Amino acid sequence: MSTSLTLVFDNEYQSVPCTTELSSFITTVGIRAPKFETTDTATRAGMDIVAVLDRSGSMAGEKMKMLHETVRLMIDNLKDIDRLSLVSYDDRDEVNLPLTRMDKPGKDAARLALAQINDRGSTNLSGGLWRGLQVLKDRTDGKNEVSSVLLLTDGLANAGVVEPTALVSQTQALLQSMNNPTSIYCFGFGADHDSNLLSSLAQAAHGTYYFMKTTDSIPLAFADCLGGLMSVIAQNIVLTITAADGVNINSIATIFPKTEVIPQKQYSLAIGDLFSEEERDILVDITVPRVSGEVFGQPLLASHVKYMNVIEERSYQQDIVTVIDRTSAESGLGSASSKVDQERNRIRTAVAMEEAQRLGNQGQLEQARQVLAQCQQTIAQSTSAPASAMLLQDLEAVSSRMQSQHEFRAEGGHRLKNKAAKYYMQRACESDDLEVQAFATSAKSM
Repeated sequence: MSTSLTLVFDNEYQSVPCTTELSSFITTVGIRAPKFETTDTATRAGMDIVAVLDRSGSMAGEKMKMLHETVRLMIDNLKDIDRLSLVSYDDRDEVNLPLTRMDKPGKDAARLALAQINDRGSTNLSGGLWRGLQVLKDRTDGKNEVSSVLLLTDGLANAGVVEPTALVSQTQALLQSMNNPTSIYCFGFGADHDSNLLSSLAQAAHGTYYFMKTTDSIPLAFADCLGGLMSVIAQNIVLTITAADGVNINSIATIFPKTEVIPQKQYSLAIGDLFSEEERDILVDITVPRVSGEVFGQPLLASHVKYMNVIEERSYQQDIVTVIDRTSAESGLGSASSKVDQERNRIRTAVAMEEAQRLGNQGQLEQARQVLAQCQQTIAQSTSAPASAMLLQDLEAVSSRMQSQHEFRAEGGHRLKNKAAKYYMQRACESDDLEVQAFATSAKSM
């Protein structure tokens, strides 16, 4: 069973007349992870997981009860190749369980430690998060291939470092000081958490932000996250895209960190990790020069990916050249790609959702709904409209949850942030059975 990634490409049009010069032409560079399923823990990557749990006073009652049930479920599903640490925080932070192997004695110790975590105090989110990261940084007895912090909160940071920009930047600095890739998955519960902050923290560490409206959403979100982590195929994925002679890169539509190596010619993207069956499609806007005659397979881009295969525990590299046929001067543009149009609609949706959230935060709900409606109309009129039904459903769903400022603050704004990240990253992050399950994989369940 292959565990290697695959590179693919798709062009906006299958061919371009040789005498035609295009100032804008969309092509996609795709990365595909294979389906990898095994019940043998010897063949899946071990995990080091730190669960950072909000125990502030607002977590009292049903929330804390459901949190305990969810963490117990997580303990039950971890295997003896995995290790778990529990960190809790209110106005102070503490390690309730050091990183412990999840064999039978370890699981017993984890359940005992969890039972001691009860609600109290305020919300020092920064202290809890950084203590959790420090647990992973301080490992001296080996490291599992997959390392992740799962951060849950139901409120705003009101102790420790509370300014979002400072909190994110200091978290990034701590991540950069660590010797192995570590992801952060953020779980925001209820109406009062800061979805912008949690989304930024997750994005900084190649993780995902989950919005959980009700207590019933907590186990669904944790199951989705843990199922993905159990199926990690590749880490430290870096994609380098280089334009061919005569071709310039106008822009690259992506949320992943991007480095300009040579202006308009070469860019490097830090993709992070990929779960089993996941895909990443990078939209690249380029120029296409005219050529002197017909050409079969004119090079446009050279793409190079390098990554760590966590199943085989070795580094891999792969290359692909994006090419296009240049036809006779009398011919028109070749057939249009539905796949490229679908990916363009995906990015349109993410951009519209981000803009709608920005407007909603400013109290401009009517303008926010207009942005979403315009995006719906554009997608409905596109050539790939039948294949973009999920986008249209999600746009309608979030628009319906922002009819008043109260509804926007309680739910609509959080869902916009959650779904924008989903479409940018092409990664499922739903915590509600009623939501559109885009990008779901067979591994993302417990």
